[in-house]
Amino acid sequence: MEEEFKKVAAECVRHYNSGEFEKAEASYSELIEKYQQTEETTLALVYNNRGHARYMQVEFYTAKDDFDVALTLNPKLGSAFYNRATILYRMGRFVDALADFQNSAKLEPANVEFQEGLKNCQLCIV
Repeated sequence: MEEEFKKVAAECVRHYNSGEFEKAEASYSELIEKYQQTEETTLALVYNNRGHARYMQVEFYTAKDDFDVALTLNPKLGSAFYNRATILYRMGRFVDALADFQNSAKLEPANVEFQEGLKNCQLCIV
């Protein structure tokens, strides 16, 4: 089972890195469907990554849903906070985005991208 999971996960990454976001989304969905009993932190990463593939297809609402699930499974996943914040920011929901940018920056203070996202969002609220 673990070998098959790794094989499909590698396929996801290959599709994503080649810009085939729809195929990446389908592969991540396959992982989610087949491996619901996987460790929560691993499953959270899969939801986060599928959400990002959906984001790249400008499917903001379904991407946000995936980030919500990822954060339910792992509330310390800084990248899921950052990704959800980015969507909220793009939707013009700056106050909501700010909270998620703050969480991402707090969880990963050395991440320059997270800090810049927070700073840019703060400028939109002032």
